[in-house]
Amino acid sequence: MTSPAEREWLVVARAGRVTLRRRTPADALDEYRWNRDPEIARQHGQPPITRPFTEFLAEFERDLRIVDSTRDSFAIEDEVGAHIGTAAFYNGNHAEGTVEIGMTIGETARQSAGLGRQAAIAFLRYLFNERPFSRVYMHALTWNERAIRCFAALGFGETGQVVRGGETLLRMDVAREWWLMWDGEGRFERYLAAPVAKGSEAAEQPPPPTAPRSHPVG
Repeated sequence: MTSPAEREWLVVARAGRVTLRRRTPADALDEYRWNRDPEIARQHGQPPITRPFTEFLAEFERDLRIVDSTRDSFAIEDEVGAHIGTAAFYNGNHAEGTVEIGMTIGETARQSAGLGRQAAIAFLRYLFNERPFSRVYMHALTWNERAIRCFAALGFGETGQVVRGGETLLRMDVAREWWLMWDGEGRFERYLAAPVAKGSEAAEQPPPPTAPRSHPVG
């Protein structure tokens, strides 16, 4: 059993009702279940995994032992400490200051309640305050309107499209100086007061303006 002190050490960021923490071996079973879900896999443009849990667990535990400043993964917990999703950064380029992120709210009952936005805010605060990245980007399938709305509401702007495996993905990004300024102004506080019900007034609020760009981002 994890002691309160050990549990607190795992935490890297909090926002609203969401906690972002380091992963532990106990998270593997949930991640295995989510990766086997056809709908979640479809949202990531991947087939659901079919390999045995023992193989998944062995790879999961190997990843936990790797220390790599260009990539890392975290668990997302809700207000009662339930494990509801994952967040990861990867493809970190320290020379350019860029990094790609991905997030999943794997528990169906906790989707469409605003927790994804809260998790994204916690994750961006961590990346921009604790990591040496000046620009964060992500890719979403063009039909995944929920993911696109989530990141657009947090100031991400569209910078292009890519095709992978026959699927078209939208690239969106945001710069550290703009995002921290908006956060400091309190523009994202409305998303942190409580989970936002799908279709609610708060969910339909327009996103903050995206920052002007001095040059295209490749």
